[in-house]
Amino acid sequence: MACEIRTITFIDPDNTEWELPYSRGVQGLFGPPIEISSVTSPTNSGSFVTDVRHGTRELAVPVYWKDTSSSQAQLTTLRGWVAALDPMRGSGYVRVDNPDGTSRRATVRLNDGWNLEEIWTQFNEGVLVFRLDGEPYFEDENEVSATYETGSTTFSFFPIFPLSLSSSTVFATADIENDGDVAAWPVWTIEGPGSAIFINNVTTGKTIELSTTLVAGETLTIDTRPGYKTVEFNPGATNAFSDLAADASLWPLERGTNSISIEMNGSTAESNITLTYRRRWLSA
Repeated sequence: MACEIRTITFIDPDNTEWELPYSRGVQGLFGPPIEISSVTSPTNSGSFVTDVRHGTRELAVPVYWKDTSSSQAQLTTLRGWVAALDPMRGSGYVRVDNPDGTSRRATVRLNDGWNLEEIWTQFNEGVLVFRLDGEPYFEDENEVSATYETGSTTFSFFPIFPLSLSSSTVFATADIENDGDVAAWPVWTIEGPGSAIFINNVTTGKTIELSTTLVAGETLTIDTRPGYKTVEFNPGATNAFSDLAADASLWPLERGTNSISIEMNGSTAESNITLTYRRRWLSA
């Protein structure tokens, strides 16, 4: 019986894909490292856990390169890989394609791997060690996306339930089921006209509230993702972070059901709000 294996691909900062020539022995695909803090008791044996967190994660991928045409061709191949994986260029992605057709990716930089023994043959092998840049989780390759429009009465999109939107204020309620392993960070794109935007995660009690006024055709993007955390008019044009209310929070979608309510005054048929996010996972 043929053995189905996963493919692992590095996507460099220029979005060029490099499929890693690995065979077996990959480490780091099944769960991040766990860090536990504890205190001891002066009167009892053992210790009490005070904090649990996921630590910095690394992926170790044993790889090999083989070019039987010539030693020079092998050298050229290796030079290309060294340049592509140079962490000074910025973060890239490692994408894992699974036998069931799903793909998960992580933001990474190369941390080690070029201590290869120089042998003038057409075969070299080593271990590439990638460090996850940011939180130590994998995320779906594809985004979940939904758009809320003024006057809509139903919405056929799983996992978001049907919406009820008011034509005068854009008011929506939805139960969003984040069935990933950990919290997911949404990006909200709001197209005017509209004002007094209020997005409430009823489940957690956290809110995004802005005093912003949008004219027809104007767009506001709220990016809650770690490493981004931006609020911008017509993305990249004008910083609108100062429009956030003092008690606003760029909150995530927690694991499980998140009951969401959305309000925006002064809307018309042109107004809409789009939610996008990627589910995140402990394992690839």
